[in-house]
Amino acid sequence: MERVAKLRADWVSISAASVGTLTIGICYYLAVRLGHVPAWLPMISDCAVNAPEKYPFRVGMIVAPCLIFINATLFYFYVGGSKFGGRRVVDKVALVMCGISAIGLMIVGAVNEQEDNSVHSAGALVFFIAQWVFELMATLRLRNHSSKFSVYAKAIISVGSFISLALFAIYSGHWGKYHIRIAVCEWCGVLFIMAFHLSFACEFKDEYVCELITSSSSTTSTSSSLPQHHVTPMMMNNGRAVPLPHHPQSQFPVVYYYPLPSAATL
Repeated sequence: MERVAKLRADWVSISAASVGTLTIGICYYLAVRLGHVPAWLPMISDCAVNAPEKYPFRVGMIVAPCLIFINATLFYFYVGGSKFGGRRVVDKVALVMCGISAIGLMIVGAVNEQEDNSVHSAGALVFFIAQWVFELMATLRLRNHSSKFSVYAKAIISVGSFISLALFAIYSGHWGKYHIRIAVCEWCGVLFIMAFHLSFACEFKDEYVCELITSSSSTTSTSSSLPQHHVTPMMMNNGRAVPLPHHPQSQFPVVYYYPLPSAATL
């Protein structure tokens, strides 16, 4: 047996955070560079209205939630181990909440605010609220079973997410007056979520998603990788194939072969 390749689980956490953050950064750069939005400070959604920045935004904001949900699924399996006392109902609820959050973010990416602001805003609201519930449940689940650094980091991020969400809701009543503060809350809330999923790399650093193992270390011979079978020498006896007598392997089940009748006997 030879281990050809393996994929560490923490790469999923890193990829989820990286895709989301880089997508927002690229779209912000393009929108500011082309004069579509002011440098300080647009709403993230404003960076996804005009071409060409709206195209990478759509792709990234669909890929990122898929990776986020995969990351949450790995966490769901991770806490099912014996050191966590087995899987609980709260773990399933957390996974469902993250799935709902991922769907909300996909809606944000697929429908920009100019196409349908009601649908876009509803997707954003679902994303932030469901994701914060997931953060809270995941942090509480790990509080006695992970490193202090990881638990403290998740707790701080969760508190930051809640503050950003609460201030966003408060300032939204006076959009024209507090539009910069609202934008800051949105940026902080999104970056907190990406940082939270990145923090799962602390738990997953010694875990693997999959491994590719070959059955033979030989790469030069195709036949060497095929399964080996015992072969019993046969002899013909009165028109029937039977094993040779006193053969060491004759104790194995033997299949007798009968010749087909010739055309003359039909």
